[in-house]
Amino acid sequence: FGTKGRSAIQTVCAQGLKKEQVVIVDPSSKVVEAATADGYAGVVGDATRSDVLLRAEAQRARQIIIATQRDDTAVLAVLTARQLNRSAKIVVAVREEENAPLLKQSGADMVITSASAAGRLLG
Repeated sequence: FGTKGRSAIQTVCAQGLKKEQVVIVDPSSKVVEAATADGYAGVVGDATRSDVLLRAEAQRARQIIIATQRDDTAVLAVLTARQLNRSAKIVVAVREEENAPLLKQSGADMVITSASAAGRLLG
């Protein structure tokens, strides 16, 4: 629920998703407390672990947004989420363009490269 995650959630909520339909997963209890104070559900834990994603009910999700701090963590989170939910649309942010194919191969439906997206917006 960092800068990218908050922005993504604000965007989907502006398009009609209700806050109570969103579950934030973050390893920081303070971050989850802030998310719940904003009206979201929250689970403290590592999104690469299936038990954490099961608590967040990822197996029932229609869409999963992954915005981790590291690309290797994003790959593992995508693999774990896809194992639990074959039908959800998984959108993931990645820092390095070279890692985008790995995320697609891991099961992501859409991969957004942070640096490339920022560059396109700047252009």
